[in-house]
Amino acid sequence: MGQYDALGLKSEREKATVSFSQLKELEEEITHARELAAWLLARREAAALLEDTKGLESELDTLTESSKRDARWEDHLTALEASIKKARYEAENWQLTHYGPAISNLYKRFSAHPVFGRIEVSVDPVREEIRITADVNDLLLPHLKHPRGKLAPLQYFSEAQANVLALSVFLSNAFQQRWSKMNSVFMDDPVQNMDDLTSNAFIDTMRALTASSGRQFIVATCDLQLYKLMLVKLSCLNTKAHKKFSAFRLEGMSIEGPRLVKDV
Repeated sequence: MGQYDALGLKSEREKATVSFSQLKELEEEITHARELAAWLLARREAAALLEDTKGLESELDTLTESSKRDARWEDHLTALEASIKKARYEAENWQLTHYGPAISNLYKRFSAHPVFGRIEVSVDPVREEIRITADVNDLLLPHLKHPRGKLAPLQYFSEAQANVLALSVFLSNAFQQRWSKMNSVFMDDPVQNMDDLTSNAFIDTMRALTASSGRQFIVATCDLQLYKLMLVKLSCLNTKAHKKFSAFRLEGMSIEGPRLVKDV
């Protein structure tokens, strides 16, 4: 009986040894399978990342090409902008060069300045603004602290003189422009802050221009004295055959609107 137990224990021990060895091998196989699965998963992720990388590289190439194309367009548009500015600058200076004598003549006719002479208007291409200069009277030039041939008149003009200059520039452009076929010149309170002599000169000039150029002037004013002066000085434009001057004034308000009175 004791011998049988010893043999049985030996047999069981051998079986346990074999089972343990099998478990060891199974554990190694499981570990290997896990490593293989992790490798396969990593490989799949690496392949996906590789595809994403290729897609990003393709997108980068597209964006790079688009950026180069945009850069070429930017260079082209920059050059085009410079060409347009140059052409505009040359056209504006050409116009102002031809407008300059008319501006000076109109200004002298309205109100000749005792210090300044010929008015010149040009365009500053750097600041992109209009520059107005005027010649200084030769008799006064030696008495200036810093003698210069030309000065900026707007720094020395009174408000009325600046308005006369602005009116001269406006009328010169209105007479010489060719982009519109409209023959009428509209002005709203053109003689603000001007003295009586300048107002008289303005009306006389407008009357002469009406007769010589055939332009129609439409003037609106809140100055009653100027209105009355225009009635006196412009009524001579009307003859039995031709009527060139009309004058209307608004007198009071009613439910139907302002009351229009025709004086001429």
